[in-house]
Amino acid sequence: MTLRETVASIPETMLDVSPGEDQWTVLGVLEHLSIVEPRLTGILGKKLDEARSTTLPKETSSEPVLPTINLGRILNRSSKISAHETIHPKGGHDLASLWRALDQSRDALRTMIVAADGLALEQVTHAHPAFGPMHLYEWYAFIGSHEERHAAQIREIADSLSRVA
Repeated sequence: MTLRETVASIPETMLDVSPGEDQWTVLGVLEHLSIVEPRLTGILGKKLDEARSTTLPKETSSEPVLPTINLGRILNRSSKISAHETIHPKGGHDLASLWRALDQSRDALRTMIVAADGLALEQVTHAHPAFGPMHLYEWYAFIGSHEERHAAQIREIADSLSRVA
């Protein structure tokens, strides 16, 4: 189930209800994504621009990269990852504005990925606070997996709220 489908399956009246103390609401999770995704696109875009300026070579392999990336470590919700305070939701956003922000960040990411087609992206790296150094192929996969991780969190929130209701 996609992020949109997951959110659409939850009654609108429950989107801004926390399942417990210090736990994010559904809108809070979307706000977190709307903060993180544009930041990552900006950081990765700068890394890519720097690498291009030092003559980043063309990709020479035609082997698929995705099967070589360990997405399980990102998707595994049993290991909690604490987000830095700067990317915690602050509240005050409605669903429509959060979807607009996420759509804009995805468009920017898509544009960056298309512009990088054919380059050796494995040679461009940036460290993740929990997962360590990752190359751009891993980062691109991370962004999608990060969204799926939070879609699972939203399903957990919905389950928790339905037990209380």
